[in-house]
Amino acid sequence: MDALKVERTHFEQKVESNSPAYIRKQLSSTQLMALWNELQAVVEGERYSGLFAKIVNAIRDYRFSRKLRKVFGDVVEKPTVEDIISLIPIVQCSFYEVKQTELVSEIDVLEKRLNNCDASAMMKQLQESGLYELHS
Repeated sequence: MDALKVERTHFEQKVESNSPAYIRKQLSSTQLMALWNELQAVVEGERYSGLFAKIVNAIRDYRFSRKLRKVFGDVVEKPTVEDIISLIPIVQCSFYEVKQTELVSEIDVLEKRLNNCDASAMMKQLQESGLYELHS
């Protein structure tokens, strides 16, 4: 949790986003990480040449544009590399927020579960099962 806070603080100090885009769809941290990786792959990806490759590129671009419209709304009609680069910090910031929220809620659930269990009874059960395994 502390590492995530440090990374988020470093990110917020280093990156400023002036993009009007925002994520309008509620996504989990796993989905945001996948979107972040996909955006990075598109920025770093190669474009292929040839007739078949043009068809593949057109289909891939259409699917990617459609996905961006679902997540960000109609902010980007036909995204360029610069548009995608400007969306990456938005996804990163959302990832850090959502991941921190998920970790806090998971910690709360675990604390409640630990508070509701009887530690001495669990310890005795563990000792008995350990002794049973040793005798077997």
